[in-house]
Amino acid sequence: MSQVIDEAVFDVLYLLQCSEKNFSSELTIEELCAFLYLSCLVGVVDKTPYSNWGYEFYLADGEVTSTSILDAVNYLRRRGLIEGTNERSRNLSLTDNGRRFLGLITGNAKYHMRTQYLSYSSDTTLFSPIEFILRGIYGNPELENSTTKSSARAVLGSSARKRIYRSLLNICARVGLDEDDKLIATLSWITYNNKKLDEFHHAG
Repeated sequence: MSQVIDEAVFDVLYLLQCSEKNFSSELTIEELCAFLYLSCLVGVVDKTPYSNWGYEFYLADGEVTSTSILDAVNYLRRRGLIEGTNERSRNLSLTDNGRRFLGLITGNAKYHMRTQYLSYSSDTTLFSPIEFILRGIYGNPELENSTTKSSARAVLGSSARKRIYRSLLNICARVGLDEDDKLIATLSWITYNNKKLDEFHHAG
């Protein structure tokens, strides 16, 4: 049995709580992984070492995933802390026990920094539809590049992190934004990726 990563358990619970507050909707496992990838990316841009995140992400069959997140989801389901809410149990939400458990662990100092990144990621949905956010995440060249979709591979490597960081700084400089405003910077990056996708499709 795979070891359950504490950070992944916390992230799943916390992001599901954020989703309840922000757009009153459950998340599929695929959406959960994408938003946790975005949370990690915001942390990386904020100069939090990727190695400190606690677990890694992969691109498999064109979707961001993480074995640690999947293990955490299964663990939390078995404990009755989250549940599937549609006929195929693909939409996830917190149970009352899950909310209570999250309340107990949220004060743990090791989770303090990551809560802001998880919140930034979820808060993007207050400004744009979730479909737009997801399209912007996958419009990131690291994930959009078709050569990375044939088999599972790690993402957010050193060179990719540098490219994304430079891209975000350039976008902020172009439109006169403060890159220290992580939410606005993230939204600008997502909007830029959507715009590039639109330009590509129009050109085609």
